[in-house]
Amino acid sequence: QDAQKSTLMDMEIADYERLVKELNQKITDKDNRIEDLEQETGIQKQKQETLQEEIKSLQSTMQQDEERNAKIKQLLVKTKKELADSKQAENDHLMLQASLKGELEASQQQIQVAVLTSEKHKVQEQLRTSSEQHQRTMSACQQKIAALQEECRAAQAEQASVTSEFESYKVRVHNVLKQQKNKSTARTESEGAKQER
Repeated sequence: QDAQKSTLMDMEIADYERLVKELNQKITDKDNRIEDLEQETGIQKQKQETLQEEIKSLQSTMQQDEERNAKIKQLLVKTKKELADSKQAENDHLMLQASLKGELEASQQQIQVAVLTSEKHKVQEQLRTSSEQHQRTMSACQQKIAALQEECRAAQAEQASVTSEFESYKVRVHNVLKQQKNKSTARTESEGAKQER
């Protein structure tokens, strides 16, 4: 059962690691996309500056050549439209960049959640192993205590038996000594009676 749990844990950890790898790849792709958008934004800004310079040049030449005035106005309208399109494209790129940054932050949060979940499972496994080891130690101690208590009861019983035997022995010795004393007294009295006769 422990081996199955360990295998499941290894599979879960492998899934989390694979998820982290996939999310890191997505982050890398989005970082590259952001860099491309930033470069494109720079190009649009340069184009915008160029168009603004062209507008200034056209405005200065309008007063000098009336024949070219119509063409210059047409070019000015076209340039303004391109400038507006450029600004709109820049705004679109900025919005897309903000969206990608939001997705990047969400991906980073997912990675943090995956890492924390993996660490949580590792800590839970360590706690489970430590708890089992503690239970085994407690069981061994309880068995040892029970054995020592049994030895103590046996020793107490043996002590009580020895004490009882010793008390019985003292009683028997006392009786024997008393009998010997009685016999000695009787013998002395008998011998005294004989001498009196």
